[in-house]
Amino acid sequence: EAQVELDKALPFLHDAESACNSITKKDIVEIKSNRKPLDIIKLTFDGLQLLMSKKVVEVGMEDKSINKVSAPFLIDSYEAYSSKEVSDMNFLSNILDFASNEKDNINDETCE
Repeated sequence: EAQVELDKALPFLHDAESACNSITKKDIVEIKSNRKPLDIIKLTFDGLQLLMSKKVVEVGMEDKSINKVSAPFLIDSYEAYSSKEVSDMNFLSNILDFASNEKDNINDETCE
């Protein structure tokens, strides 16, 4: 049974690894230069902050716009935390290192 679940999950792991390895310095420069990133980008960075066990803001609600649809959603941590992470000159190497070496340390509590 465990092998069946693992076999289901492995394609997602491989997709995530490929996505991490496709990130370039140019991509990071583009994100840094974007003064008002889209909500989906901000929320993606919140996910990254959580996976890497870094700080996020207290839970709260605000309207978000995703695919031109506005709806109440969690407040993002981009301005408070993620924008500082992206500005770190080692940001790309840090996330690539995390993808290669630290991903196995993600536990069930982090995923919840």
